[in-house]
Amino acid sequence: YYVKKIIMGDYFSFLWYKEALNLIKDKVPEYEFNTLFNHVEFYSYDVENNLLTVNVPSLSVYESIENNPLLLFTLKQVLTKVFGDGIKLSYLVPVVKN
Repeated sequence: YYVKKIIMGDYFSFLWYKEALNLIKDKVPEYEFNTLFNHVEFYSYDVENNLLTVNVPSLSVYESIENNPLLLFTLKQVLTKVFGDGIKLSYLVPVVKN
């Protein structure tokens, strides 16, 4: 997992992220939320580029989100509602070395 101390500039973005998670939780089945989103963590929000970056616990979680069109549609709706039009999402995925 990546660890990042949230500085004051990111505090409000973190709160927006938490709001987005609550909205997602209301829109997707509980099992899906617990499996995919429960361990996704806020990393940063770049206001100038309207880019939200999150940590995902594994490549499989990233792929499960990105390969589910209905889930992606819901995610885009929620992120647009919270962060505004043109929001982009970036993932930090842990690299496993063999």
